[in-house]
Parts: sequence; structure tokens; C-alpha cells
Amino acid sequence: MANNFKNTEDAFKIFGDKVIHRARLYLRKRKNKKGYTTNTKKSTLSNSLNFNVKVYPSGSLEMDFNAVDYMPYVEEGRKPGKMPPTSAIVEWIKIKPLKLRDSKTGKFKAKTKANINSAAFGIAMSIKEYGIEPTYFFRDAFKMHHKRLAPMILQAYGKDSAIMLQRILGSEYTKTKII
Repeated sequence: MANNFKNTEDAFKIFGDKVIHRARLYLRKRKNKKGYTTNTKKSTLSNSLNFNVKVYPSGSLEMDFNAVDYMPYVEEGRKPGKMPPTSAIVEWIKIKPLKLRDSKTGKFKAKTKANINSAAFGIAMSIKEYGIEPTYFFRDAFKMHHKRLAPMILQAYGKDSAIMLQRILGSEYTKTKII
């Protein structure tokens, strides 16, 4: 069956593109309490952001946003109390351009497996004790573009409805020109 709601689907795709673009911008500008940017060279979270729009034959649409599994912890933060798994932190340390230091001398240490595991345990203990501040990068991006979504969708849905009525009734019954 042909997609009778192409304009509406395109409007949702434009909305999704704008939300993802703004969320990536917020992630790039994100800073920690000391004022340093908190990005990794690989930008794993930013690159994993995507969305899907599915149009059903009934005309209903479904839109969902996807990202890596740790996105909720960056978005919503984490309250103190429970220690996160060190295995996830070990993977993050491997990606993040961290320089490990010796706690006694302050000199840099090599990124050996033992040093990475030790640092991951220390970070996990800190998260257990203090939690993680939320960033709300996605919520803010979504809210910003959600305000502009309704008029865009109404216009697109109106066009799609007019096209569908013209197909059903024929051009002799519909005198309006569809732009």
C-alpha cells in the first residue's frame, strides 16, 4: 500500500533531525563543574543518537529515538547510593582520553589493565558516594523543537488529507488546489 502520509512523515523526519542536531550540540558544549568539556574523541554517545519514523497503513505514525545504553545516566544523572558496574567504566576509560596518575607521586601512569581497573573502581566509588549530575541534553533539545512541531505537523497532515480525499473522490469533487 502506498504511503498516503508522505508530507506528515517528512515533517516528523525534519523534527527528528532537528532534535538530534540540537542534542549533539548540547553534548559538545557540555562542561563539568571545573569548566572542562566532557567529550571523548570518539563522541560515542553523540554518534549513537538516531531516530526512526514508522508509518502504518492505518495512517498512524510512530517515532522513537535511540542511543547507547548509558544515555539515561548522562541525561538524568544518577543518585548516590549504589555502585555502578566497573566493567562499564573500564570501557569508558579506554575511550575517554584520560591520563591516569599515581595517587602518591602525582606522576602519570601507563594505561595497563590493572591501572585501568583501579581507576574504574575509584570512579565507581565516587559515583556511589556522590552520584552523577544530570545534563538533560536530550530533554532540552526535544522541548525546544516540540514547541514548533504542532504547526508543522498540522500543515503536513492537512496536505496529506487533501491529497487522499482527491484520490478517493476524484478531481471533479475537490476544487481546492493542493500545493
